[in-house]
Amino acid sequence: MFELNQRVNPDEVIVGWYSTGAGVTGSDALIQEFYKSECDNPVHVVVDTGLSNEDMAIRGYVSTELFLGGEQVGTEFHEVQVKTNLDDAERVGIDALKNTMTDKLTGEIEGLDATVGKLQTLLDVAYKYVDDVVEGRVEGNKEVGRYLADSLSSIPHIDPEEFEALFNDSVQDVLLVSYLASLTRTQLALATTLTTTALPI
Repeated sequence: MFELNQRVNPDEVIVGWYSTGAGVTGSDALIQEFYKSECDNPVHVVVDTGLSNEDMAIRGYVSTELFLGGEQVGTEFHEVQVKTNLDDAERVGIDALKNTMTDKLTGEIEGLDATVGKLQTLLDVAYKYVDDVVEGRVEGNKEVGRYLADSLSSIPHIDPEEFEALFNDSVQDVLLVSYLASLTRTQLALATTLTTTALPI
């Protein structure tokens, strides 16, 4: 890849490498050693795409070899200051990634969550009432009992596995629609930015 890039951009040189994650890992030392054969003091850039602190942190590191008795025993990374320069199109993409991770899904998924929560609460109330009547702690009400019996008989019998499959399919559909809506908003924002930005000719 580097040789192909050199044909188009002969002035560019390797200055380091990058990875994604929250910080430096144990395997980074091995990769850092490899890049030392390409440049004198490679810079290791770590991009936190998981937004650990609700921010896409970008950190840079250089390494120092640790010796004991004249023999190298390890590599220590030291963080250096990093400054990012983004054009408008790149900033739109970064903002879209942040919003995708931090914004809560709205609309149907929130409505589904609220409905399931309310249903669980009502089931708990009904269960406690029936249990109290059976144990004799409260006097039973015929109308309430008839209503509960009618409600139970109106529920179609579905195997738990089939119900779980149907429920998961419904959730996946909602998530897909939410993702496509977010992707559309990002495309519109990018198109607007490119349209309003004066591009050099």
